[in-house]
This record gives sequence, structure tokens and C-alpha cells, in this order.
Amino acid sequence: MADMSNIWHIKLLAWTHDPAEKALILMRGPESHEEAVKPLRELLGLDEARKEERELVRRADHWAAALDRPQHPEELGRWPEDVHFWKEPEIVHPSAGDRYRLSELWEGSRTWIELATFKHLVEILTDVHGKRQASLSDQKAFLGLWRLAPEKSPKDLKLGYLWRLLPADSRVPDHSIWEHLSLCSAFATSFALNDTPVLLHVSLGPVQSFIEQARTLSDLWSGSHLLSYLSWRAMKPIAQELGPDVFVYPSLWAVPLVDAWLQTEMGVPVNPPWWKSHSDANPLFRAALPNVFVALVPERLADSLVERAREGVKKALEELAEKLVVRLLEDAGHETDSQTQEFLKAQVQRHLAGFPTISHAVVPFSVVTQDRDAIGKRGYKDLERLLQDFGGEKSGKTSHFLETPFWKLLKDKAGLSEEKEKSGLSEGQWEISDPSKSFTVRYTPNPGCLYPAIRELADVFVAMSKSVRAFEPSAEEGYRCDLCGERGWLQLPGQEELRFAPPGKRRGAGSPTLWKQLEGVPSWGRKGEHLCGRCALKRFWPTEFAAKVGQWQVTGGAEEPQQISRFVVSTHTMALARDLEGLLERWESLGEKQRRSLDELKRMAEGAHSVALPRRLADRLAGKNAELGTFLRRLPSLLEVQTSEEEEGGAASERIREVENLIGAALGRKPERYYALILMDGDGMGKWVSADPEVMVPLKEAWHSRLANYVQRLHGGPELLNCPRPGSAGHHQALSAALNAFALEVTPWVVEELFLGKVVYCGGDDLLAMVSVDDLLPCMFMLRCAFSGILPLGDKNAVWSIYEQLKAIQAEINVEGNVIARGFVRKSRTFLLRMMGGRATASMGAVVAHHQAPLSRVLRELRRAEKRAKENGRNSFCVRILKRSGGSVDYTASWGFGGSVPHDPERSYDPERFAKQSEKYRSPMSCLFELRDALALPKVSRRAVYQALSWLKGLPAYPGDKESINEYEAMLESLLSYLFARHGITRENFEEAGISLEAEHDPAKQLAKSIVDVALQQCGVENGTKTSRSVTEHLSHMLMVAEFLAREGRAPRPMC
Repeated sequence: MADMSNIWHIKLLAWTHDPAEKALILMRGPESHEEAVKPLRELLGLDEARKEERELVRRADHWAAALDRPQHPEELGRWPEDVHFWKEPEIVHPSAGDRYRLSELWEGSRTWIELATFKHLVEILTDVHGKRQASLSDQKAFLGLWRLAPEKSPKDLKLGYLWRLLPADSRVPDHSIWEHLSLCSAFATSFALNDTPVLLHVSLGPVQSFIEQARTLSDLWSGSHLLSYLSWRAMKPIAQELGPDVFVYPSLWAVPLVDAWLQTEMGVPVNPPWWKSHSDANPLFRAALPNVFVALVPERLADSLVERAREGVKKALEELAEKLVVRLLEDAGHETDSQTQEFLKAQVQRHLAGFPTISHAVVPFSVVTQDRDAIGKRGYKDLERLLQDFGGEKSGKTSHFLETPFWKLLKDKAGLSEEKEKSGLSEGQWEISDPSKSFTVRYTPNPGCLYPAIRELADVFVAMSKSVRAFEPSAEEGYRCDLCGERGWLQLPGQEELRFAPPGKRRGAGSPTLWKQLEGVPSWGRKGEHLCGRCALKRFWPTEFAAKVGQWQVTGGAEEPQQISRFVVSTHTMALARDLEGLLERWESLGEKQRRSLDELKRMAEGAHSVALPRRLADRLAGKNAELGTFLRRLPSLLEVQTSEEEEGGAASERIREVENLIGAALGRKPERYYALILMDGDGMGKWVSADPEVMVPLKEAWHSRLANYVQRLHGGPELLNCPRPGSAGHHQALSAALNAFALEVTPWVVEELFLGKVVYCGGDDLLAMVSVDDLLPCMFMLRCAFSGILPLGDKNAVWSIYEQLKAIQAEINVEGNVIARGFVRKSRTFLLRMMGGRATASMGAVVAHHQAPLSRVLRELRRAEKRAKENGRNSFCVRILKRSGGSVDYTASWGFGGSVPHDPERSYDPERFAKQSEKYRSPMSCLFELRDALALPKVSRRAVYQALSWLKGLPAYPGDKESINEYEAMLESLLSYLFARHGITRENFEEAGISLEAEHDPAKQLAKSIVDVALQQCGVENGTKTSRSVTEHLSHMLMVAEFLAREGRAPRPMC
């Protein structure tokens, strides 16, 4: 049997066991589909594989199929009706159940399709091999095919993104051939060593506490990104030893850090379009990897691989500690003698001890395996008992996988039961029968079917290992780090006593502290800050990682080292971003008085440093006058300088007012001083990862419609079809791919290209972004829609600015269909990204704050806002306004679309009905949009809000009973419509502003009706029952938030 030296040969053999074009040629001629891979195997020298190697690959294929998809029934003597993908092509969204019925794929003969695919793969192998004299190694061939084959369709086939979605099994088209091939090669890795695979689950921590110890937005990015990098360093030894395909979660395909490894160390010419990017728009600067991973590895290697993962993290931190010490001393202008370096290094290593904690669990498939490929009765019972003991009851819900509807339907028919001897079944064979019709359908599952149960047990064991991890206390004396408050700050030799000196009295008799010497270097922090080794690493990481990217680019083929720039947009700059864009747009049409103000500002800005601008604004400036660009980049810096002087107690208040007055004169109004932060988190991601039946689609939606119709006719078929789809490796890979696409592609596109914003970090389902106040609501709405890949149509008239943008994108890329729809986001003509789907939801908190407000306070309020959204039943948002005067107000509501709403099935996501369904309802966010935009019209007075607030205080919070709901609703609508009309929300003012209205449309009445309907629905006023939420309070909060966001210069002007 094969050894480690032969492992890549076996992996390559397994990866080529099915042709990539299988779905296009299956049952399209007398030959089997396996014949299509013969030319490729001959080219790779695999055509002479031994019999035992072919048998090994066959086993891996069967196990992978069991993990990929639920086993469907095989009637005695024949398979279910054939499903010809090329004749009836269907693709199913794996987590939402959207069914895409495509046009027939008859074009071209089978021979032509096979030839086009073979040509495509040969071109890939030629690029991977390059012009080297030596033959192409199995390892390099495998890595090249694994990474590059799925990326682009063969030119002659012209399938575009469909190439990446071609199903492995046309009957279960919710996972691709690429996922199946990777899983097959992962199993073959263990079988090649004559071993049984285990599920290795590793978790790094802590996460949130490490990230949250931050004083700047850069600190937040550093914490998130550093953990992502350390996760990769833990995975890297396993990927080098066994291949990146063994990782079930997360999927490592097209992850930037993995691409950099392939390009620089493994010699695979990935050459992604971002490879030569010299700014932090490069996806390498995004935290794309989670702090957990799950891999299929050989049982005998599991323990050693865990140790290698630990060593990988330890080595990475040791390298960083050495570089950190040298950089600290160099930036401080201190001598870098070995004694001083060792003294500082010892402190840094002590502060990094035990970080991060690495917990793991290993659960083997061997415990449920009998005779190599059957599920053993004893092992199954042991697994069931373990899950029962550790899973327990969950508030009356399914406690573990073996209690799910799908598995319970089958287990009573299993050959594992006590009735086995009477049933005539062979070991491991299961059946569903209909005695009245003498009809029997049998299953022959292998241990791969139990992947969800094995995965669940691994999750439980990891959680247990976290709760009992060893703790080594460290002694800390004196004052602590100014950032974390846990560890002492780094000191130079001979300054140990200064750790007891309070801030401001640390000069001592000798030289100043290390941190005093670093005060002139902005990247290390503010004046007076003294940091520990772990927090200093956060400050060092942006510079160090930028240097790493530059080195990788040179190693990967760049002609010469490039300076990689990382741009940190300040809160001052983000507050002014819309004003700067306004100046750019009106530059040629400014009046003489405005130009005089700008000339004075130019004079004051001479010598000021340029600042980083939001990406969209920077891109617009790229082709403009250089002098104009320089001035606009210096203007925020001028305000920052003045603010800094004020903080130091300088007499700069008059100077600040002068700067603000000059900017106001140029703009025609006061400059914006507020910015916004957005914190988003996916809802119930634990349920998605564990494939909880609550979130999974029923089997009838996961299977091809022809197969579903076939099973419908079987005895027990309808019951089977209504079972939630069990979890699978394909499900986890699709989940990981969707989160990666959202983090790496969609979030930067929405925040930084469509709006004036900056992504601070995005790790998949969680993100932190900073945006201008004007763009807050549309950016939140777009992020929520993009996360699920759905767009409610009922909000079109209110959220006009977003629909105009999407319409422009659609026209630009010249494609039919919506840019966001049915679980996908289309960024360009050929760039289609699969998202989480309509059943997945996310909650969002947002804070609007003054640019001088302490960031620590703003972040605390932001987390409270996000928590409040979660407490609102999830799938919600909360917008909180922190006023400069100290007051605050917030508005919390549900998104009103997507997900599963048990008490309101009409609003739950249904793939077949969503488009028509969403036209009937108005979401709370769209009503907030409409209210803000109406209050922002030139002749509308915001006094309407203040009077409404006064009147609402005297009204009942709820309708009295069921009979009075209509009267209560009419009272609120009448009150608000009267106030709106009295203060300028009239047909005449709308038309004067260029807004066309339908005949007989009364904007005041319509607006009042919309917000009252939303308030009643959000407060749960149903059947006259009194709830704990006040309708009048909900309306008051909506009015106050909309009024603040509608103030001059914030809301966009409606277009004709």
C-alpha cells in the first residue's frame, strides 16, 4: 500500500476519478463518463494505476458521495429515473433552496465538450509546469488543478459562472463537482495510508476580547487580521503535508493567504488580479479565515498534526516578537545591542505566553466502521449514546443528528435493528418497505453518512476542552498597559522601578521610557501611551504585514519590491468625506466668494500632511487636477491638527472656528462633524454550521425536481421529502465559500465602491465598517440584502437611491436580471457570487457619533446597538445617534424580509414566492428612508417632528382591544398626516423638488400610513392584544432618528 511519498499520486488519481464536465456528458452516449478522464490520466501518468489504487479511489468516491449529499433510495433492480442535466439543467441554492431552471445545454457533441475541457486542463498544467526541464510532480499538478481548474470555464464552452456550479450528481444539484472531487481526494489521503479518516476540529482563542482591546480603528483591524493570519499558520503545516483539500471548513479555495502560499512557496501560478495591488484594497488585508477549522486527516497522523499546528502558531509569534523588538528600538532611536533586545524580547514572550489558546478534538470514523465500508452496529450504538449523553435536550428541540427527522425515518428500518435476522438484510443494509404493495426500497449507507453526527461530537468535545484548559497565572506589578489594562508595559533595562510611577512621572533620573521615545512615531500610538508586548504587536502588525505582502509579491514574480500602503481613514476625514465629494462635484461652478474662502484654506493647509480618503473619493480624484487632489487630501488634516492642539490645551479654539467657518462658506452650510460605524453579525451562525434542522431546506427543495417527483410516489416518500436536509461536507464548504465571497468581494464593493466608507474588518458573517452619515442607511440596507443575496421589491419607491445605483450597474455590465437576486450578487458580467441565501439573516447595529467623541465610548455604544438588534428577535437593525451634547436616541426594528418567521409564514423566505411576496410589504428601513427624504426636502420644516413628539406623549401606547385597532390606527394616521401636511410635506413641494407623484397621491397621508403600519407590525399589535412595546414610543424614535439624518447636507436629493 502507498506511503507518504506516494500520497500525492493517490490524491491526483482520486481528483481525476470523475471528469469536470460530468454533468454535461453523463448518459450522453454509450460510453461511461469515466472514459472522459482517460486522456488526462494518460497525460499525468495515471493510466497504469494498480488495482488496489483504483479500489482505494472507488472507496474514497463512495465515502465522499455519502458526505456530499443525502443518500437517495435505490429500488431493487434499478435506479430512480435518470436525470439528464444537459436536458433538464437545474441548480439549487444549497442553503436557501432557490431552484434555477436553465435552458437546455444541447450545444456541441459529447466529444467536443470533452475535448474543450481537456484542452482547458492541459493549458492549466502547462502554466503550472512552466519551462522547467524536470517532469511535473504529482504534488504540483494536484495543487494546480485543485486551485485553477474551477476558476474559469473552458473558452470554447462559454459557460461562465455555471462552470463553477456544475453538479457532481445531477439528481442532487446543490453542490458542485469541484467540492466532490476535493472531498474524494481528502478521503483518499487517509485510505492511501491504509488508515481511517478522523475529523480534526481545532479552535484558536480568545477572539472577541482580543479584538475589542483597541483604542483606534487600526487596532480593531489588527486584532481581527492577526488572528486570521495565526489561523492560517496553524493550518499551513497540515496543508503542506496533506493538501488544502482536506479542510472541510473553512474552504481554502481562493482564500488570499492560501493563494499567496501557493504562488510563493508551492510554485503554482495563481496570479490573481489583485496580486500586484500596492494598497490595502488588496484582499490579503482582509481577515478571511475564521478562528476554527475542521479537517479530514488520517487517524494515525492526527496527534502529530495538532502539534505541528501548535508549532506553526508558536513559530509565527516568535518571528513577530523578534521583529517587534528590533522595530521598537529602531523607531525609538535606541541602540539595538543584543542585551537590550534580549531584555525586551523576554518581556514580549512572557506577554505572549499562552496566546492564543488552541483547543482541539479528534473524532474517528473508525468507531462506527465495520468491514471497511459498513456501519457497525456496536459503533453506531456507542455514537448514539455519546451524543445522547453530551447533547442532551435543547428546550424540547432535536438534541442531536441521530434524532433529526431524516435519520429517525431511516434508523428504524436499519439492518442495525434487533429485527435484522428476520429482515433478510445484509450487514449495513437499510430498507423502507410497503408490505401492501410488496415493494421495497433499500439503502446501503457507508460511515460517511454519519458525518453530521461525527461533526457534532467534535464540536462538543472542543467546547469541553475549552472549559478545562490549563491556566498559568502570571505575576504583574506596577501600572499596567494603557490599552488592555492586564499586563505591564514594556520597559528598557534599568527602568524596572518606573513601572510603579504613575503616568506623567516616568522620566526618572535616567533616559526616558521606551514609549516616551516613540511619541514622535504616529504608528505606535498617542502621547503618553505605554503598551505591553501583546498590544504593541497589534500596533506593529499593520507595518509588518504590509512588508510581508511586498516580499510575497517579489517572490511570486514581481520585478522589484514595492511599498505597500495601508490607508487608515480617520474619523475626521470620514465626517468630511461627503463635503469633500461635494466640493469636487461643484469645483468648476463655485462662486467668487466661495473661491476666496477656498484660497484662504489652501494657504492655511500649506505644509499640512495629506490624509487617506475613502476609496470611492480617492478613485474619483485620480483623474483630476493634481493641485485639487492635494488640497482635498490636506483639508481634513488641517482640522485634525487643530483638534490635536485643542486637546493639548493650546489656545486654538478661535483657529478651529475660523477653519470651520471657511469650510462652511465654501460649502454654503456648516461642514459635517458626524460619522457612522456599522457592526453586523450573522444570525444563528452556529445553527448553520451545525446544520440545525430549523435552518436547513427540506429534501424536496434540495433534490432535482424529477428525483423529488419519483420519491413522492414511494411509500413514505412524502415524509422523506419533507425532512430537513441533513448536514454534509458540501453544505459546510458552500457555507464557507459564501462567507468568503461576502468578506473578500461583496463587503468592500458595497462599503468602499458604492458608498463613501471604509471596511475596518470583515470575517465573513461579522463586519465593522465606517461610513459617512449620508450613506449610513443605504449602506446598511445594501449590506443586509447582499448578505442573503435578495432584494425586496416593495421598497423600490422609498429606497430609490439604491435601486438607481443597481440599475446603473446592471446597465454598465450589460446583463439581464437583477444585480442582487435569488441568493447571488453579480458584480460584473462574468463575476457572479453565491451568497448565504434568503433563509439566512443578519442583525446590524449602527452608531452616528461626533468625530471628536472618544472611540472607546463609541465602540461600547455600537456593541450595545448590535446587541439590541439581536434582542429584537434577530434579523433586525438598531440605529443609535450619539449627540455632541451628550444625549442619545435610537431606533430598533426588524428588517422585515428574509429568514424564517414561524408566526408569520407570509413574510418567511420562500424561493418561489419571494418576488411577488415582497411587493406587498414595506420594510421598516424603507419607511425610515422615506421619512428622512421627505423631511430633507427644501420647503419641509422639521418642526413637524417636534410637534408630533409632543402630541404622541399624550396618546395611548396601545389599542385598547381587538375592536379598537382600526380606530387606533386611523387616529395615528390622521394626527401625523395633518402635521406632515402643515409643515410642508405636500404634493406641490414634492413636485417643485422634482419628484413625480401618481395622480391623487397625497404624500402626507401616504407617509403617515406607511410609518403607522410599520409601528403596529413591529410592536406586535395583533388581535388587539397588549404587548410590552409601545407603538407611540416606536413612532417617536423613528421620527427622532429620521429628523437627525435629514438635517442639512445629510440626506441625498431625490432625482427626477
